[in-house]
Amino acid sequence: GLFRRASVLIGVAEYSISVGPEKTAAFDRARQLCHRTMELTGGRGEDVAIPYGDEVLDGLFWAAEGPGPHPTAILFNGFHTSMEWFWQVGLVDELRARGVSVLAFDCPGSGTARFHKDLHVEPRTERYATAAVDFVLTRDDVDPERLAAIGASFGGYRCVRAAATDPRFAACLAW
Repeated sequence: GLFRRASVLIGVAEYSISVGPEKTAAFDRARQLCHRTMELTGGRGEDVAIPYGDEVLDGLFWAAEGPGPHPTAILFNGFHTSMEWFWQVGLVDELRARGVSVLAFDCPGSGTARFHKDLHVEPRTERYATAAVDFVLTRDDVDPERLAAIGASFGGYRCVRAAATDPRFAACLAW
């Protein structure tokens, strides 16, 4: 519906706003509308916190239906998106419909890592990819032999580097 569309449009508008309070306010409003839409449609994932050095990276985890453990996709976002983008475009629902659990998180330089934690882009993706893999492997519902790295836009770089440096990934999809 309308909240979903509004969250996407405000998120796109945020790209063109100069750095400052208005940019952060637009990001926060887009995120708020997206999360409200998730709640109204039953699509809200589980809020998770991924330990990352002295910080935590905010994430959402959607468990696949039925008994596990399940294959799990770890999603890497691009420069101008946040973890919610993968839900907004329908990827989370498509993966879950196929029995795949999903972890989306705000990589350094994007989303809350950028706007609220002052975590800038880290070209060594393996630093936060390792943290994300370590996190999902603490869950009993994740199959450690069936992990995939998926990324879009700059996340395509991120996921390829993650899969190339961490042998725990069994598959990689650069979108």
